[in-house]
Amino acid sequence: MKKELLTAVAVCFIAGSAVAQYNKGTTVCSYTPMQDLIRNARSADQVQQLINSGVQMNDATIKCGGNLLQLAIRRGNTEILGLLLSQNKSQINANVSLTGFEIPGAPKEVPLVMFAAYYAPSEAVFQTLMNAGVDVTVLDTSNNSALWYMDQNPVLRETPTADQVRSKILYGSASANDGNKQDKQEAQPAKK
Repeated sequence: MKKELLTAVAVCFIAGSAVAQYNKGTTVCSYTPMQDLIRNARSADQVQQLINSGVQMNDATIKCGGNLLQLAIRRGNTEILGLLLSQNKSQINANVSLTGFEIPGAPKEVPLVMFAAYYAPSEAVFQTLMNAGVDVTVLDTSNNSALWYMDQNPVLRETPTADQVRSKILYGSASANDGNKQDKQEAQPAKK
């Protein structure tokens, strides 16, 4: 029985990792084994075992289909997302391609926080990024904030998480303006 179950799981894994297509004419996207692992992982233990074995979770051979963080966000497993972030935290504020994940009105590449704001299937996924220190005040090249993306995600729109992001953006702007005012005052000569 165990042997049959393992065979069935292996067949499903192989079939699931065959080929994915995205809307780019006849371009075919083949997922790497690392992408398949993140897309299909049922538990963080699968990823943790690889990390414990020394595997780096930053698949340099990815040509399409999203990076590992994008796939973990879409999968919605906060533990896996947390493991990926803990191994390579420098990726948290990197730009990601939207090829295959097009967002109407968005540029072709956006900061990861905006991808998550649009695609996160739960507040917990977005909170995992916030807890890891993602910059929610950044703008994309079209000057859209993370709130613009969150407003299009029915799971995150008008939630306590959206309120947190709004506060960080507003208070961040206020702090920057206070700093600018102080700089201008210091630059002006004293009146006699």
